[in-house]
Amino acid sequence: MPKPNEGESEKDYVARCIPIVLHEGTAKDGSQANAICHSMYKQHKKENEKIMFTCESTIQFIKQTDSTGKIIENTDGTARRLVAIVGNRFMNGGFFSWEEAKRVANLWKGTLHDINHMGTNASALDPRPDIRFFIGYHDNIQIDETNKQISMDIHVEKDTMYASAWEGYMKLCEKAGKIPNVSTTYYGKRKLVKVSELPEGSNYEEEGYSKNDLVPYLYDIQPVCISTVLEGKCDSKAGCGIRNNDNTSCTCETCNKEDLINETLEKEKQIMIAYLKKIESKK
Repeated sequence: MPKPNEGESEKDYVARCIPIVLHEGTAKDGSQANAICHSMYKQHKKENEKIMFTCESTIQFIKQTDSTGKIIENTDGTARRLVAIVGNRFMNGGFFSWEEAKRVANLWKGTLHDINHMGTNASALDPRPDIRFFIGYHDNIQIDETNKQISMDIHVEKDTMYASAWEGYMKLCEKAGKIPNVSTTYYGKRKLVKVSELPEGSNYEEEGYSKNDLVPYLYDIQPVCISTVLEGKCDSKAGCGIRNNDNTSCTCETCNKEDLINETLEKEKQIMIAYLKKIESKK
């Protein structure tokens, strides 16, 4: 199937696509070819639009000392470091490869840290992000090939509005033996690839896929920010930080959007599988 060229309009693409589709025998007549070509154009545009994803990660407590053995960094002697991305696994929205994680690793330098996504995410009641909830930034990016992790330091600016609340929460977690939860936010694109194209050892079976399936694959990632959030039931999927005490699934706006995305992607996947089987049967 022909792909739209850079800057090509839908009208021009369809005009170019129809003769090719008819020649290949994919469509039985011009009307069907027209529908297929319009669908292919829209699918291509959708695949090349960046959407926002979030995934869960953790904060580590690290003691750092200078050359004399003196503890440095924060007043309580604890440096804050987080694992932002773990490569070669299924994250929220699709499979995140280690190669893609390494490619964008240094782009996390200078990204901001906020609380409960309230510096970046807009709510239904107020569509404006709130800069008061940003409390720090990230640097000292490190790539861990062994564990396939991207980690970084968090520097908290004490003059921000909620810095003391954040520091207090970190101290509570450390004393309680609890690992603070953070949610990593980034823009990216998503496409369907065959399971056979995933890196060796990918846990596709744990995600409910079989070896003949197509899976969503994240690429062209653009880091946005990282948020400290309260651990919640929907956290591993959307990182919204809302806890439900009644054992029901989360109904927050973020998770509802993700459910809709997954439902749409599943329908598109089945259409693509049927199309590939049809092409294969003609060989």
